[in-house]
Amino acid sequence: VISGINNPIVNEIILAPNPVFQKLLIESTQQSIVQYQVFDIAGKKVMHSKNPMTSSKISIDCFSLANGNY
Repeated sequence: VISGINNPIVNEIILAPNPVFQKLLIESTQQSIVQYQVFDIAGKKVMHSKNPMTSSKISIDCFSLANGNY
């Protein structure tokens, strides 16, 4: 993420594990995660949520997702 030319903010996003079996962990090194969206390989949004707590780390249950690429 770059916010401006003179003052860049580098934010590393960590997604683990890969592949996901039950839960996906999303961690941001610099900023809080306020929402997330999951898209399938065709670009269709299959899951989304706003993070009710201000946190740099969230865990997503992936039980409802069919096997595939997202």
